[in-house]
Amino acid sequence: MPDLEFQKRLPSLKRIIQITVMNNKSSATANPHIQEIVIPHTYLEALLGFELYLYSAPLFIYFYDPNQNSELYSWYETYDGTYHHWWVKLPQISADSSYSIYMIYDSSQIQLDGDYVGISPDFAYYINNIVDSYGQYDNGTNVFYYYWNFSGTSLPSGFSTYGSVSVNNKLILSVNNSWAYIYASISSLPSTGIMSRVHWMALSNTGEIKNFWGYGVTGSSTLDNYYGYYLIDQSAGSVLLSYAKAGWYSIASTGWSESLYTYYMSTGYWYGNYLMTKVFGMLTGSPNITLGPVYNTTYSLSQVQQHALSWQSGTSSTMYAFVYAIMDAPPNGIMPTYLFKPIS
Repeated sequence: MPDLEFQKRLPSLKRIIQITVMNNKSSATANPHIQEIVIPHTYLEALLGFELYLYSAPLFIYFYDPNQNSELYSWYETYDGTYHHWWVKLPQISADSSYSIYMIYDSSQIQLDGDYVGISPDFAYYINNIVDSYGQYDNGTNVFYYYWNFSGTSLPSGFSTYGSVSVNNKLILSVNNSWAYIYASISSLPSTGIMSRVHWMALSNTGEIKNFWGYGVTGSSTLDNYYGYYLIDQSAGSVLLSYAKAGWYSIASTGWSESLYTYYMSTGYWYGNYLMTKVFGMLTGSPNITLGPVYNTTYSLSQVQQHALSWQSGTSSTMYAFVYAIMDAPPNGIMPTYLFKPIS
C-alpha cells in the first residue's frame, strides 16, 4: 500500500455524488449491465470539494445502489494521467430510461476490499505498487461476465494452448514468425452482444494481438485458416489504440472469426491498455468495412462456442497480457451516458 500518513492527519471525509446513467436507446441493456464510468481527476476534485491524492480514488471510493439499498461491484481500471476509469456492475437499464447510483468517497477506512471494491492487477502492482502482490484486491470476476488476470504460474482452468504459452503473473505468448494463443469454450453470453477488454504489452515493435470468437471449432485449429476482415481505428502515440471498432465476417460456416487487431507502427514498448472489441454476431459474405458494430441474420451470438486470445509476429516477439475481460455490449454499441451531481 502507498504511504497514507498524509491521510491519517486529515479528518475523515465523506462525500456522496449521484450518477445518473442514461440509456437513450430503444432497447434495454443486458442484465446485468457492465457500465464504464470515466471522470477527469480535476472534475472529481471539484465534485468532492477538496484536493484529492491520486491513490485516494481506488482506495476510498465505492459505488452504491440506493434503489436496492446495496453496494455495487466496481473495478478500478486505471488513472491515465487525466481520467479515472471504473467499471460498475449494474442491473438492467430499460430502453429510453435512466438509473441513478451513488459514488461515495469515504476515508474513514480503506474501502478497497477485493470483493465489492477492486482494482486492476497491472495498474495496482506493476505500474503504481498500490498492492503487495499481483492480483491482490482484484475483483474482476465479481464484475465482468468472464474475467482472467493470469495470476500465479498456471493457465486458468478451461484454457488450452497453441504455441509457446506460459504464465507468471501475466500471460506470456512468445513467437518467432508464428502464432501463439490460448482458447477455451464459452457460453451464456448476453443477448445484447459482447465486448472484450485486454490489458497487454508487447516487447517488440511488430506484432498483432487478436481476439477470436469461434463456432464449431474442435482442437487447436490453426487460426490462420479462419481469417476475418478487420478495420481498426489506429493512431500513433504512447497508447497506440484506444478503442478497436472492428467490422468482420466469417469465411466458413464453422471456424474462428477475428474481431480485434492491432499492428505496431513504431519501436519501443507499447502498452495497449484500452483495447476493446465489439462483437454482435457472426457474418458471412463480403466484409463489412464500416467502423462500428456489425449485425447479421445468418448467425446469432448464441452460436459463439469458443474464444481465443492470440499473438502473431513475423519476427521473434513476445506479448504479455495482464487482463482479459468479457462483458456485455451496450445497446447499439454505445455505452449509456451519465451525469454527476454532488448531493452531500
